Amino acid sequence: MSFLKSDLIIKENTLAKKREILVSTIDTKTGRQLGYCPDNIKTVKNIINTDIKTLAELDDKEGEGFVVFYPKNNLRLKIKFPEYVRLHKILTCLSVKGVWEYLKENGPDVDIRGIVEDAPDEFYIWIDTIASDLVTKYREIENICKNDFEEIQKKATKDWSRKNWAIQITQKKYPGILFTILDEREYDQLIWKLIRPKGANTFKEEI
Repeated sequence: MSFLKSDLIIKENTLAKKREILVSTIDTKTGRQLGYCPDNIKTVKNIINTDIKTLAELDDKEGEGFVVFYPKNNLRLKIKFPEYVRLHKILTCLSVKGVWEYLKENGPDVDIRGIVEDAPDEFYIWIDTIASDLVTKYREIENICKNDFEEIQKKATKDWSRKNWAIQITQKKYPGILFTILDEREYDQLIWKLIRPKGANTFKEEI
């Protein structure tokens, strides 16, 4: 005889924690489910004669889903709640590039927690670390460009042509951004392009 145990991810104060819950006891010789339940072991809640559609629509924010058991066929199927599926997809698929894209679209001052609601704190820590690194790189380039432009501006005279500006600008580290500032256009997308992360490291790979 063996016990089948299932890890159920639950939400407790925004932290994702795991606990072991007994799904069923199985006779290893026949593979059939038994009614035996050891003492002091938490078991799953049983819901009898409920159709799959109704179960899926329950969408309990505190749980992962249901294990549906068909006794005649000795068959089990997992029904995941929509909210669990949404968070699971984010947690396992969001990459460093995804964080970069969110910042690129919303700016370096955006509240990074807006990238996903109700995620575990561990996930937010990972996002904050990645975002802080990207924003630091963004600010470093931005400050260099602002300082370089101010330096050139102090040299400039009223009769300077674009050629005079170009001679000075092309000697700097980020001439493309300086020309954009000179033309009084937005330069943020140029900086984000410069610091675009390589690879596809995800939250799942980092922990």
